[in-house]
Amino acid sequence: MNPDQWKVAHFANIGTDEAFVREVLELVELLKGTFIGGTQREQANHGIMMILTDGLMPTFMELRTIRAPETKHLPVAERFQPYEDFARKLWKSYKDLTQRAAEAMGFDIGFLYQKDTKFEEVLAKFRADWPALWPGFEEFRAGKS
Repeated sequence: MNPDQWKVAHFANIGTDEAFVREVLELVELLKGTFIGGTQREQANHGIMMILTDGLMPTFMELRTIRAPETKHLPVAERFQPYEDFARKLWKSYKDLTQRAAEAMGFDIGFLYQKDTKFEEVLAKFRADWPALWPGFEEFRAGKS
């Protein structure tokens, strides 16, 4: 079934009053100011929206569960499950979905998830491929900023 044939349904009780939603939607607007166009822009927009709908929104729903007062009265295993689900969904957002969106924009950021030795090697290649990056770009990583 094609998406235009899907039945319209309420997706989530999360709207633009949430800062993370506004900020992700702003990425779509920022993309309009780039040289990325045509089909590539459509794919990048899709990737950004996937980060939001398949990654961050489900993660936020887990956070709501963690914060809910009734969660404090659950047995230990049930009380800790939302934390595990939160971490898993957040990791999916960052590693899987963000990497796919970046690839749609023409950037290979897979090196961010490599072991240190491989990371340094591929970071140098990334710098060589994108010489217009601001000075000190490489210093914005854990333990270096």
